[in-house]
Amino acid sequence: MTATDPRTNAATIKRWLDGDTVEVIVEKRIDLDFGITYSIDFPAVLRIRGLDTAEIRGATQADGMAAKQFAEKYAPAGVRVSVTSYREKSFERRIADITLPDGADFATMMRDAGHHTGKYE
Repeated sequence: MTATDPRTNAATIKRWLDGDTVEVIVEKRIDLDFGITYSIDFPAVLRIRGLDTAEIRGATQADGMAAKQFAEKYAPAGVRVSVTSYREKSFERRIADITLPDGADFATMMRDAGHHTGKYE
């Protein structure tokens, strides 16, 4: 496995910090021998890969809050999602793709709705 090999797990949205950073509870399941499954759930703060939204403080506060509210509407706390995480980090947060329950890619949805600053193309 290389440093950038992705890992996909189920997760539950806990809260959005802003439009491109989310706290989730990752559901890690490990199948052991003899039909035994070990389960561990742990919190993680993730930065959405390929997405940069306006900040929720300072001059871009209004746009940043709009992006956060959009995220909260379409991926609210308690929703189960699929998280594909990568080992690289941004601002000490693991980079990840989020797939919503309907199969939609979260970053694409945010970009299509106009909540992307154009960075990280």
